[in-house]
Amino acid sequence: MEEIDHGRISEWNEGMFKSSRLDMIQVNINYLKANGLKITDGEFNYMLWFRQIELLCDEGYSKYSKGEREEVDRLRNLINNVIEFMPPTSFAINSEIGGEGVTYLVDREKYRILRELILKFELRVKDLNDAHGLTTQNREADGGWD
Repeated sequence: MEEIDHGRISEWNEGMFKSSRLDMIQVNINYLKANGLKITDGEFNYMLWFRQIELLCDEGYSKYSKGEREEVDRLRNLINNVIEFMPPTSFAINSEIGGEGVTYLVDREKYRILRELILKFELRVKDLNDAHGLTTQNREADGGWD
């Protein structure tokens, strides 16, 4: 006969919570990448977009193979290095009558390079998460639904 626990062990399905987290992260990614040069909460959206992809990666990282982990780690490190050593944005503080103003400067070529790297990172992480069963695959990929 099965022993009754009387509430000593909590039973719940983490999959539901993981799906909810993945959905929230995806909503944030879609919002932030729409305008990477907009400033939200004092940071450029491209930085926030990258951080959300890192969260998406972290959700699946334990399921990735050693080679897959090395691949996403290389991409992540490359993006961090580009942001640190080739930032696409800078700012100048302008002293004006009545206060100071900030002018943001964008190097379009550096931003293009960074955006392409972040997008490559996003697509690779999504592919890996799909391959490891962490998201619902789009049926278009295998000739199903349109």
